[in-house]
Amino acid sequence: MIAVTGLGAVTALGIGVEALFAGLCSGRSGLAPDSLGRPARGPVGAVLPQQARRSSELAMEAARQAVAQAGLSDTRQLAVVGAS
Repeated sequence: MIAVTGLGAVTALGIGVEALFAGLCSGRSGLAPDSLGRPARGPVGAVLPQQARRSSELAMEAARQAVAQAGLSDTRQLAVVGAS
């Protein structure tokens, strides 16, 4: 059995599920440089070490939001699924 108990989002449209949903509903574009203003570098599809580190930081923030939204206190049997 799988139960989705919390959601989190860190996107160009905003931080948090509510901000993402509002941005999508308003038709805003999320195309922009990342929050540090860095353009992508390297071949298309390549992930550079600094990009991987930043992606991991953003994924951890989204996971923290999901755990908080779910109201979980015991995270010993927790799975986090991420997608991009």
